[in-house]
Amino acid sequence: MISILYIEDDPNIRENVSTILLEEGYNAVSASNGKDGLQKISETNFDLVLCDIMLPDIDGFKILQKYPFFNKGVPPPFIFLTALDDIRNLRHGMMLGADDYLTKPFSRIELLKAIEIRLEKHSNLVAKINNGMEKISVDNSSEKKTKKGSENSETFKYDDTFFLSTAKKSEFIHIRDILYIKSERDYTSVSLTGGRKILLKKTLKNWLEVLPEKYFIQIHRSVILNINFVAEVTKWFNYTNKITLKGSEDVLYISQRYSRNLRSDAW
Repeated sequence: MISILYIEDDPNIRENVSTILLEEGYNAVSASNGKDGLQKISETNFDLVLCDIMLPDIDGFKILQKYPFFNKGVPPPFIFLTALDDIRNLRHGMMLGADDYLTKPFSRIELLKAIEIRLEKHSNLVAKINNGMEKISVDNSSEKKTKKGSENSETFKYDDTFFLSTAKKSEFIHIRDILYIKSERDYTSVSLTGGRKILLKKTLKNWLEVLPEKYFIQIHRSVILNINFVAEVTKWFNYTNKITLKGSEDVLYISQRYSRNLRSDAW
């Protein structure tokens, strides 16, 4: 049975949402404040967490910041249910890693649909890991972390390597062997030459700060491409372009927003 934790200080809302979850066959557990919610998270492996932002002790943002530390692997979905509907709170929650954001009042259908979508996406991501995509940790001590644009800014050079380790082995990966990088929420899927894929606890923004921009460009809000592996660029639908890659059957698409990043003299 899928287990869902709901953290909410309003007893009426907490009871109504819990009833909806129970009627839909979920195992619904509730907490009336942030401290109690964090305690339950530390004790139980929930499949999804629903959380209010304005709580009497610890606000929802702080709970979300602590949330990944209680979970090994990919943290289960985290959804805010809140009366705070201004854009600043929405952006702040998403930047911290929230999966969704429902404003009160919300309908039964809206709530259940959001839960269904997030559980399905999480299940698909976990399946990718279990079906052969390696999950690897990166040794951050070997990375050059300064941001582009500063006087002392450093990025990886194209022939540099970075250190990765799994439970089975440790190795160095060449930057030049990266075909493209795709965002998977707080993780990124890195496609390498030879058809290998690895999953890293590293965001697309992190990659953009350290990859050599002469070779790596963003072609979509969720994809970074190594232009040295571009075989062909052709016009596609709705002002998009289709990109075929050298040595790979994967096909990528560049959105209109990022089309200016493609320069005919870049490869």
